[in-house]
Amino acid sequence: MTTSKTNLSAAFEPRSSTPDDVVYAYRQFLGREPDEAGFADWVREVEGGMSVDVLTGHIIASQEFHSRADEDKLNALAVIGEGSPRKFSFDQIDTVTAALNVEPFRGSVQVGAFEIPKEFDLWLDPRSGDYRDQQLSLWSGITGRSNYDPSVDEDTPEIAEADSLYRPAFYSTGSTFVAGDHLMALGHLLRQSGLKTGGRALEYGAGFGQIALAFARTGVRVDTVDINPAFSAAVNRLGEHYGAPLSAHVGEFGFNPANEDGVYDLIYFYESFHHCFNFLEVIPKLHKMLKPGGKIMMAGEPISDSAVPWLPYPWGVRLDGENVSIMRQRGWMELGFREDFLVSVFETEGFKFQKYPLDGYHYCTIYSFERVDAA
Repeated sequence: MTTSKTNLSAAFEPRSSTPDDVVYAYRQFLGREPDEAGFADWVREVEGGMSVDVLTGHIIASQEFHSRADEDKLNALAVIGEGSPRKFSFDQIDTVTAALNVEPFRGSVQVGAFEIPKEFDLWLDPRSGDYRDQQLSLWSGITGRSNYDPSVDEDTPEIAEADSLYRPAFYSTGSTFVAGDHLMALGHLLRQSGLKTGGRALEYGAGFGQIALAFARTGVRVDTVDINPAFSAAVNRLGEHYGAPLSAHVGEFGFNPANEDGVYDLIYFYESFHHCFNFLEVIPKLHKMLKPGGKIMMAGEPISDSAVPWLPYPWGVRLDGENVSIMRQRGWMELGFREDFLVSVFETEGFKFQKYPLDGYHYCTIYSFERVDAA
């Protein structure tokens, strides 16, 4: 097994800005020469150590830039990244994050990807501690954080004030198209689960608990686990409102709310497994929680059938512009997985794999892993 350590910090070192960079930013992104007062304000920021990346991000995020015509904005942003789809460097994360919020350019950011640093070791064993540490180093460089702690870095405090009954989760988008996609995935999970009244299920990362509620309303007893206390409170409100057999718990992936093995018919993840950084330790725990023949199911997950620019390794931090920007802003762990690697991990732990795709609907593709016990 490879044991070399890699240091990725150099790839994230920002270049300090100069007054010349201020002039360039005005000309390139605002289409004009800097005014005297504005220039003086930015020079003070530059002298305080502002990087080119942060400077550019602020200019792009300004109201003046957003008020420009779409064609002018597209022409100005053409200097960000290169190629098609675009490739970004890690010294321009704030620039790309700002550009993501410019509607005419948003698609270019979403399909573009950051290039892995030249110091990155692609030959590490994906099940090794060194591989895990390298991915943590990549996350740290993107987020500017260290010592990943799900209870802190995965927090979403704003949802405490959200409507958990009338328009939670995908309903709050106001889009019947978006809601329809998620409802189709919900239905596909219920249909493929095979559960009946009296069954028992566990959901990790339940959010507002819409899938858990659907299972519970069929008579399935459902436990949920979420790192966020506000989400768990929302699920408990659902249970009380509908008189449904729902029980929410605050905890990390792998926490067993039943406190005994061999209890669950189904453990499932919907748009949540990609936050499970310690999945290699969690999967054996899940195996113990299931009844013989029980299943783990996941849907809405970023799983690729080959190496792609946003996932050039078996598993790890997603490198597409949108998710790198989300990690920068929120601190979340946004992972992706290659299907062959993920399946091999589950098979090693005693599971049989089955895939249930629904062509054209990403959220609906279900990855099912059935516990298989030796005769």
